[in-house]
Amino acid sequence: MQAMNLCRLLLAGAFVVCALLPFEASAQQATLAPPVEQQPYNLAPPGSGRARRPRTTPSADVLERRYDRLLSVANLTAQQQSQVHALIQSYSQAHPEGSPVDPSASHALRTQIYGLLSTQQNAAVQQEIQRDRAAYREHHEGETAAPQAPGPSPSP
Repeated sequence: MQAMNLCRLLLAGAFVVCALLPFEASAQQATLAPPVEQQPYNLAPPGSGRARRPRTTPSADVLERRYDRLLSVANLTAQQQSQVHALIQSYSQAHPEGSPVDPSASHALRTQIYGLLSTQQNAAVQQEIQRDRAAYREHHEGETAAPQAPGPSPSP
């Protein structure tokens, strides 16, 4: 009888050890793995079912192309063009390509660039921005609209 109780006890102990072994192994693996630094994804508009990648700072070349296109309507002087170029280079040195976007620094860059423009040049740039936004909304209009359920059919 004692041998049977001892056998049951050993069997129960072996069962407990086997049941807890995977948890112990995963705990050891978790402590051995280096921490992975992940940036949270920005949430897309509700209902779109998509997540956007985290925003990162573009290269100086990309910034220059963007501002060149935007400011092309302002007919910048050579001096203004060189000042814009210098501002972008300074910004890019402080915020290297691929680093997380710093909204306050991006705003400061825009403010400095727009501060170089005359009132007429600023007006032309703002009109261009409004045209770009309208074109973007028109292009993406159907993507964010929720599908409507078909209503009851009209009776004759």
